[in-house]
Amino acid sequence: VPVFSIQWIATENAILLGKPEGLNIDKETRKELIKFYEIVLSEELVERAMIRSHFQDKQELSSNIIKPFRPDQLKSTDNIECFYCINLCYLSYVKCNRCKKVYCIAHELQC
Repeated sequence: VPVFSIQWIATENAILLGKPEGLNIDKETRKELIKFYEIVLSEELVERAMIRSHFQDKQELSSNIIKPFRPDQLKSTDNIECFYCINLCYLSYVKCNRCKKVYCIAHELQC
């Protein structure tokens, strides 16, 4: 059973703000949701940069090692979960070029 992290829930709801299927929330809650989502996004970008710098000099690094989701993919990502922690990946994921397993950005490559 996949695990829904608070970051995934915030991302999912931030993306749906203003859409018919989105939450009907007051202005203060909306403001806090956006603020939290910006923190989540910032942390995600830092993690991506750290992974890229770690593999910068290694041959196994390819442009496909970190796969950010495109906006049109964000609603169809329910089947992409981390092999290690089973959390759903919400902004990007890491795919090992050797074993082909998928990991969340926090668990990088485990093989």
